Amino acid sequence: MEMESPECPVCLQNYDGDTVIPRVLACGHTACEACLLNLPQRYSHTIRCPECNQLVNYPSQGPTALPKNIDLLRLTGNSHKPDKTPPNYDPCHSQSHHFLPQFWSHEFFSLWKQRVLPNDAVLIEGDGEEAEMIRVGLYENQRVSVLRLVSLHDDDDDSSVFRYSYVVKVMNCLSGMREEEREELGLILRAQKKFVCKVFGLWGDLEGGFLSLVCERQNGSLLEKFGDLGDRFCGEDEEGLSKDGISGFAMIGTGICEAVIALHFEGLVIGCLDLSCFSFDDFGRVCVDLSAVLVAGRKLRKHVVEAVSGKLRIDDNEMGVIFSGLLKNEAFLSPQLLLELLQKEGIAVECGSSRCSVDCSSDVWSLACVLMRLIIGKTFTEETLEICAEKGSDYSTLYMGWVEKVRSLLESNLGSEYASLSQILCKCLNFDQGSCPLATDVWRCIRELLIKPKFDITGGFEREIKKNNTYHCLIFGKLCQLPTESAEIQEEDGADFDQVDKRVDKSFVEGLSEGVIKCKDLQGHLDCITELAVGGGFLFSSSFDKTVQVWSLQDFSHIHTFRGHEHRVTALVYVDEEQLCISGDNSGGIFVWAIRVPFGQDPVKKWYEEKDWRYSGIHALTISGNGYLYTGSGDKSIKAWSLKDGALYCTMNGHKSVVSTLAVCDGVLYSGSWDGTIRLWSLNDHSALAVLGENMPGNVTSVLSLTVDGDILIASFENGCIKVWRNDVLMKSMKLHQGAIFTTGMEGKWLFTGGWDKILKVQELLDDEFQIDITPTGSIPCGSVITALLCWQGKLIVGYADRSIKTGDLLLLHLFVVSLSPLLPSSKKRLSSQARDLPMEMLGSILELGKMIMAPIREYYNYHRGFDENLKNLKRKRKELECGRLDIESRMGAELFPGKRPKQAVQLWLQNVETIDGEIGAIEQEASTSKYSCVHIGKLACKKIQEVEELIDQRGGFVDSLVVDPPVSRGAVLPTTALVGESTTKKTMENIWELLLGEDIRKIGVYGMGGIGKTTIMKQINNFLLKETDKFNYIIWVTVSKAFNVINLQNEIACKLNLDLSKFEDETTRAGELKLELENRDRYVLILDDMWEAFRLEDVGIPEPTSANGCKLVLTTRDVEVCNKMSCENIKMELLSKEESWNLFLDTVGRDILNTPNFEAIVKEVVKECNDLPLAIITIAGSLKNVVHASEWRNALEELRTSIKGPNNIDSAIFERLRFSYKRLKDEKLQHCLLCCALYPEDYKIDRYELIQHLIDEGVIQRMKSRQVEIDKGHTMLNKLINACLLEGGSYNSFSNNVYFVKMHDLIRDMALQIAGPKFIVEARKGLQDFPDEEKWGKDLVKVSLMDNYISKVPYISQRCPKLSTLLLQNNFFLRSIPDSFFVHFHELNVLDLSETSIVSLPNSVSDLENLTALRLKWCKNLKHVPSLAKLTALRRLDLTGSGIEEIPHGLEMLVNLRFLCLDDARYLKKFPPGILPKMSQLQYLKFDWFSKTLKVNGEEVVSLKKLEHFEGQFYGVNDFNTYVRSLEEGGPSHYALFVGEVRTGDLFGKWMVEGKTVILNDCNISLLPKDIQTLRINKCHNLRSSCNAPSLKYARELKSIYIWECEEINDILSYSYIFPLQSLEVVELQHLNNLQVLFKEERVASIPAVQPGTFSHLKIFTLSECPNIKKLFTPALLLNLGNLEEISVACCEQLEEIVAAASDGVEEKAKEIEEGVDISIFPRLRKLLLWFLPELKTICSSNNVIAGDYLEEISIKKCLKLKKLPLSMRLIKGQLSTLPSLRYIETEEEWWELLEWDHHDMKNVLKPFCRPSVILKNIQMEISSESCCRFLPEI
Repeated sequence: MEMESPECPVCLQNYDGDTVIPRVLACGHTACEACLLNLPQRYSHTIRCPECNQLVNYPSQGPTALPKNIDLLRLTGNSHKPDKTPPNYDPCHSQSHHFLPQFWSHEFFSLWKQRVLPNDAVLIEGDGEEAEMIRVGLYENQRVSVLRLVSLHDDDDDSSVFRYSYVVKVMNCLSGMREEEREELGLILRAQKKFVCKVFGLWGDLEGGFLSLVCERQNGSLLEKFGDLGDRFCGEDEEGLSKDGISGFAMIGTGICEAVIALHFEGLVIGCLDLSCFSFDDFGRVCVDLSAVLVAGRKLRKHVVEAVSGKLRIDDNEMGVIFSGLLKNEAFLSPQLLLELLQKEGIAVECGSSRCSVDCSSDVWSLACVLMRLIIGKTFTEETLEICAEKGSDYSTLYMGWVEKVRSLLESNLGSEYASLSQILCKCLNFDQGSCPLATDVWRCIRELLIKPKFDITGGFEREIKKNNTYHCLIFGKLCQLPTESAEIQEEDGADFDQVDKRVDKSFVEGLSEGVIKCKDLQGHLDCITELAVGGGFLFSSSFDKTVQVWSLQDFSHIHTFRGHEHRVTALVYVDEEQLCISGDNSGGIFVWAIRVPFGQDPVKKWYEEKDWRYSGIHALTISGNGYLYTGSGDKSIKAWSLKDGALYCTMNGHKSVVSTLAVCDGVLYSGSWDGTIRLWSLNDHSALAVLGENMPGNVTSVLSLTVDGDILIASFENGCIKVWRNDVLMKSMKLHQGAIFTTGMEGKWLFTGGWDKILKVQELLDDEFQIDITPTGSIPCGSVITALLCWQGKLIVGYADRSIKTGDLLLLHLFVVSLSPLLPSSKKRLSSQARDLPMEMLGSILELGKMIMAPIREYYNYHRGFDENLKNLKRKRKELECGRLDIESRMGAELFPGKRPKQAVQLWLQNVETIDGEIGAIEQEASTSKYSCVHIGKLACKKIQEVEELIDQRGGFVDSLVVDPPVSRGAVLPTTALVGESTTKKTMENIWELLLGEDIRKIGVYGMGGIGKTTIMKQINNFLLKETDKFNYIIWVTVSKAFNVINLQNEIACKLNLDLSKFEDETTRAGELKLELENRDRYVLILDDMWEAFRLEDVGIPEPTSANGCKLVLTTRDVEVCNKMSCENIKMELLSKEESWNLFLDTVGRDILNTPNFEAIVKEVVKECNDLPLAIITIAGSLKNVVHASEWRNALEELRTSIKGPNNIDSAIFERLRFSYKRLKDEKLQHCLLCCALYPEDYKIDRYELIQHLIDEGVIQRMKSRQVEIDKGHTMLNKLINACLLEGGSYNSFSNNVYFVKMHDLIRDMALQIAGPKFIVEARKGLQDFPDEEKWGKDLVKVSLMDNYISKVPYISQRCPKLSTLLLQNNFFLRSIPDSFFVHFHELNVLDLSETSIVSLPNSVSDLENLTALRLKWCKNLKHVPSLAKLTALRRLDLTGSGIEEIPHGLEMLVNLRFLCLDDARYLKKFPPGILPKMSQLQYLKFDWFSKTLKVNGEEVVSLKKLEHFEGQFYGVNDFNTYVRSLEEGGPSHYALFVGEVRTGDLFGKWMVEGKTVILNDCNISLLPKDIQTLRINKCHNLRSSCNAPSLKYARELKSIYIWECEEINDILSYSYIFPLQSLEVVELQHLNNLQVLFKEERVASIPAVQPGTFSHLKIFTLSECPNIKKLFTPALLLNLGNLEEISVACCEQLEEIVAAASDGVEEKAKEIEEGVDISIFPRLRKLLLWFLPELKTICSSNNVIAGDYLEEISIKKCLKLKKLPLSMRLIKGQLSTLPSLRYIETEEEWWELLEWDHHDMKNVLKPFCRPSVILKNIQMEISSESCCRFLPEI
């Protein structure tokens, strides 16, 4: 036998070595050169092998560079026959053959081909046509209806060899049909609405010889289901419909109406309806069955044709006979359509009725009959047929009598309660079709039996239906006549619709949709699941808990735990060939575990990838059949390891970030990375093949998982999208989840995805030759973030972040059965079995119906039944959340080094924990009372459990550091004072500057005595360097100070660089991290101020400054030896010259002192004693200010000379001169004040208010007539010290508020501590972990300051310090307990501060501190126990802000001298007992947590506190509030915040900062208001229709701010005629006012102008959000008064059209001038303009008005798509537009910006540089929708 010659697998041409040349690819396969040249090449240097489909390298020179296959050429030899193909033959461009006969056009074929089902799509079983099932696509094994249409002729000639294909036969049959038949068929095929049974397509039955229509077959028709109810919705003995009966009818009736309306949307009218036309789908939703409609139509036409057979004309009597016959068969055909049908059949009718038009009302008659048949039952036809017999056959008489009988039956069954339903159904029977209601009217009437909506949503239905002017009536169509050939074999009972049972095993997805799958929960891990793998009969799971768990795949029981990893296990893979499980961790460890029973404890092999301290960790693992393990690493590489010995074989580089996922398929390794790309690598030689996603438009988003199936590649991304490639071509991109998709899996065509949004989604992947489609099938809500999933043998295994694994069967509740079963008790069992077939895509619609009726009842029952269990779960979850909070706070305390701040997400989480903890406490208190129902408490408990679980899940996301560094900048501008000594200072600065700019010197040391000005001059140089941007890139300033510590210095430098060193403990590692960061910042100047000792740069991590890196090091010190040891170029700070000293002294003390005769000589002597030291001159001169008598000067000179006698020591000299200034204070209180400032840490910014409070507590500020006078006294004292140059003053911004502080120079602080001597122990912020040594606690000790340390233990032995008066231990977070014995001997203790510690219980010995005047326990969140305070009668201040106490301390009523009591944010405090407040008559400051649900006060008790100056609290009710307000007429506090109303769990209006005099009304009626009120906040006061309803407002002449939130009934804010202090208002904020229509209600009163003079004349801030009904904001007349408006924020107002309304006829002339004149600038002081989510906004102001731009800083416009113009006023300078002088940015969408219209063509270009995209809070991953955006306006 002759051997066949080798041929090309593409063109099938034999190789000959000349024209068909075999070339060998890298994979080993061969193809001809011509074919390789024409194969598609999607990526450079890569081609896909036509034989094995692998991507292989392809030379750039083309296929000629590939080697020839010599062996194949040898096989050809001489046996090769000459190829008759022409020489120029191109196999890839040869002419294609047409195998389809061209009996139709290409357009016809394209149109109908997609409607044709495959030949094997439908399986007919049994004899004849007893059963059918469909076997294609998603609907595999679905029961179907097969309706025969037309005969399928066999066009094949038996003598012909060629046979037509199945498709050709079907297409030939279609082309032979009439055009009107195909048009009708197309309408039916396109009718794919959700209330219509699916039409799968056309199927050719080759055996039966028919072309058939294949439709979805539901479980049973409405008629079959209805029979189970006794043929009606009430029992036989019931007089009318019961409540359950009418509910059941309403559910089914609305479904029938919706099904009919759905067909009307498609342009189809049925014409004739009966119960068989409708069926229930698997969810119990009513659907119209088109196949049943066509069968019913054929039966009806057959009946009519038989009735008029052989007749050409019928009279009125014969019409009556036909009508009666149709009723008897329950075929409901309207009289109008009956006449039309007869005329279409060519029958003349003598009844004289005119022909009717076919439209959507044609179905209303038969629809009403079907509905009445449901209500009345068989009586509907039986009794009405009796009427037909009684009335005779006269059609007119018969019809009118029949209608009256129907009306009577309806009234007897429905009664008067449902008269509206009876009326509309009877109205549908009107003979005049035009007077009948629409189907939407019937639907609306029935729907109102279930629920009465607040608004009508059917307008859209009617508008859409009316748009369709042409309708096709199925009863008149050709398909009700076809097929003529099959009429004989169709049985009368509709044999076309036989059903079939499912025979084939269900797949996972089918089981999922049917609800028959169960679930098993695997518990064993202690942290987040990271990966799942299956092999060897076991399931393997890895976790952050550093373990790998092994589970049995038989019963999913736990088998074994592999331990050994020291870090989180992040990847897992199973090797089938070797029976090995391999795991990788985030530190680079790779462990190999043997899978043999019994399991071993140790890995059989382990190794670590080479660590790069910048990047490390295994993120992904995979294997292939080539003996290698592949790892995706944090160092951006993929590594191949030998499975034999763990040796590194090769490293594949190319990714720019972490390699997060790997997959292997068909000889290709796929790698996904956080850089957003997917790379393909050959498994043969590990070479790179292609890169996917590299040039994708948009932002880079991380690839998180890959799934490969043949030529299909699916990747999931961090933004919730998936992308699908086929043969490396992107086919589909689709967003599936809200948040990252962490994991994907496939089983056949089913794609499973899960991620951050806690939803498991199922999609169907459909693909053909040209496209790939992804069809969402369903979703499963989960309780936690989904981190891993695995498909295995029809089961889905899912891993979660909450450490659980769910596997096996996921149970779907039969929701419809649960909701419908109370209505249909007799059919419950049948529906339960049918509910197993619920299709997933229909779940949403049926759930809506179920929720309408049964959800509230079911919910009510569940809450009642689970009351006790819900409360127990809530308490357990509360404890779990509390433990989590303590862990987070402990971690944050350890990480919160100076310069760092907590992450905003962490702060928000802690705030939410505090809030929800208080709410849980309130729920538990409600549960303990009997006035709340179990249902109410159970509902609240369930809601809170969900919220707590969400918080617990969020805590799992805090895996990294909890703190962040401030943003990196070039450096910080430092506050400076004027330089002293012009010539000396200038010379020194020039020397330093010259060395800095020179190339030779890299390290500079500036030395000189303390107070000479080193720091001042270096601050000036720091600021100069920041201005000179071309000199250095970064200027880093660090203050070292005396207590040098390497760790602290590293922290200070890292803080400036935004570098987190908290996770590194040893100095060497920290130094390495710091060095790397500094090396990345070339050309910097590092200034180390106030160094006291030298150190090695490498010990700290500071790179050696060199000319290569362009860096410089500058240090300041008092000791030149420090400079020498640091190898610096030294610059000495010289003393001032005599002249400079003289001028500095005079500038400080005042030059007018020389005007006094004979003073100059004394002054010069004093200056001489200052020894030319700048600090001494300044302090001494400051102490002598305003001294005008010569005797005082002489005395001061003598004291100065005396004080500085002694050893000639520089430090002593300066200290003595500073001590002189201290003594010159004269006032002992001022001296004590200065010494108290030394208790704070060095260089500490001491809050002025906090310091004054401390001075009051210390008694430095003695008791005065009022607290405010004491505070004023404190400010006076601090100002005197500042004027005496002993303190420095300043301020900084914190949360938009200025905080004023004072600060001590370190020399002055040292002097103060030297003066204090052994009386003070000050070790503040020294990093202490233990108490100072016992020998320091002497008997003369007075004050101890150990604040801001890490002290965790307190000695058990009390120190004997009889004089100790002050003990400051605040901000020692790790301090958890204090022994009872500690305070035993501190009898004289006055001030005790334990704020911001973690103590749980205050020692009982505190009860004996009878001299204690101040006890500060602020933010002791763990504090639960405070001993009795009954003996502390001297106590004046008790601060329990933010503490965790649950009860008021015992003995509080005995504190008769208490002046300050603060219980703010004491969320756990249950109540304040009555009767205590009146006993504390000396109270001046009283503050409660005014958002507590339980901590309330009695109005009368507060009135009794006559000395109260500051009060914040919540009253029990409006009466208590009114009582207190009336008392304010006689005078009251200078500051108050009064809260009245109910605080409900879940109120989200936040806790506001309050200043001045504020009233907050929440969910109550507005009553009296104080006359001196300054801020009014109104929330949820639903009875308020206008602020004019609060008459007491007219007296509020000092009102500056008004906030109104969530008042449902408010229509307007004010009336122009209402006398209201609008002139004083500065802030107006309106939010969530659903009925607000206008700001001002205009009232045409002749004596009152449209706008009162001065209205809003002081308004600065205006905010409006979520007010959906307001259309216009400001009127033109009001613009005249808005000259001071600075901020406008408007958001989420759906109907708002204008910011400034156009002038109307009634507006006064002056306002019209604004509208009619030339361009006029409005809002002259506007700084911020924010317009968000305003879909109808068209204009900001009229065409000739513009917004003044002189002060405008920020513009933010989002989602205002109809706004086409931005009216800004811009100046022309020399013919050119100038920029707005203050503008910082314009925040908006680029698409909107490009569509704007401009008055001047250059405006767009001038403003473009200021544009920036909208802010996205990526870390929170939160989309701001129009419903929620306004909640975030204050924060953004």
